[in-house]
Amino acid sequence: MKKGIIWFIISILFLTGAKVSSCSTPKTAPYAQVVEMPNEDLKNGRILFNNHCATCHPEGLSGVGLAIINKPLPKALIKFQIRNGIGLMPAFDEKQLSDLEIDNIASYLLSLRQDNSKD
Repeated sequence: MKKGIIWFIISILFLTGAKVSSCSTPKTAPYAQVVEMPNEDLKNGRILFNNHCATCHPEGLSGVGLAIINKPLPKALIKFQIRNGIGLMPAFDEKQLSDLEIDNIASYLLSLRQDNSKD
């Protein structure tokens, strides 16, 4: 009887240990990818995007606003839409964002494109 209980406990410990070890390595890629910013303009663009745009376009994806990272727009049109607004998106005047800051945001958005069709 004691041998049966001992073997039962050993088998439970073995199976539990096997289950824990199988959980230690992820089988899929992590949800968020690390985006390396090669220069200061892109870093500033990311900061400005997070401060002014991410509420409606979280990580460039759809939220309150539409997904924008893979919109096939040239940089000039992205800058125009930021400055003048479109649809429900508000315009950002010179008091809110300078031309350089808008350029940084547009460059950041183009750097996120997955199809690499950048301008």
